[in-house]
Amino acid sequence: TEPGLGTLNATALTLEAMAHRGLDLAGLVIGAWPDEPGLAERSNVADLEMLAARPLLGALPDGLAGRTGFADAARAGLAPAGLGQGALVGRAQARVCVVGGGFAGVNTALGLVERDVDDVVLLEAREIGFGASGRNGGFVFVDDCNHDIDGLFAKSFEAQMAEIFGGDAMAKLPNDHALYRSFFRFEDGPPATSFELNGWGDDLVHDYLKGIQIDGRLGVLYSNKDYGCEWDYDWRNKRFLADDNTKLAVNIAIYALTA
Repeated sequence: TEPGLGTLNATALTLEAMAHRGLDLAGLVIGAWPDEPGLAERSNVADLEMLAARPLLGALPDGLAGRTGFADAARAGLAPAGLGQGALVGRAQARVCVVGGGFAGVNTALGLVERDVDDVVLLEAREIGFGASGRNGGFVFVDDCNHDIDGLFAKSFEAQMAEIFGGDAMAKLPNDHALYRSFFRFEDGPPATSFELNGWGDDLVHDYLKGIQIDGRLGVLYSNKDYGCEWDYDWRNKRFLADDNTKLAVNIAIYALTA
């Protein structure tokens, strides 16, 4: 299976087809593993194992088909070490062993060390913080406020997102997106603000937000409506708004916790 965006859906469809044909799955092998994996690839490593309920048998490096010594390189990739994860070698003894490197595990281990319990071992199958803690901890909300001179922030941010997620990843959010219904309902999409300047570098007022979906869940929410400024205003100044846009902050928090 591929390691990047969309692999979870593709793998799920493959597993469904195999189940209909009575085929059993022994494990997963990731193909075309990049030399410098990004956030999506690293997160998908753990997700693929949970989705398939089978072990990840290894990863074959990107461009392997065109290399000399194909057999040796493929053999080396068919092991968890092919993902750059150092396995525990030999035996280790400690007073305390914390299993799981999520937020709870890391904080537990850190708290013990801070209390002079220095004989602590933290075990994590993949990467620290990239299990459920990292995937379900919310998402990135980006708002350009109202001082984006010549759209420099918008241009640089969009270029960075395109480099990480691909040029087509950032897309307009429809007005019926779950974000607008997670607590308060916004039937017409995002609420307006008093001072929406600069736009996304185009000096236009937009009636929508943008976002990046990662495996069916909003991972990046991108706004040019200056919500960050208006949410700081005194509540008495918001009585003139048709709809208090601070409510959207509640929706963002609820969506991050429940989506």
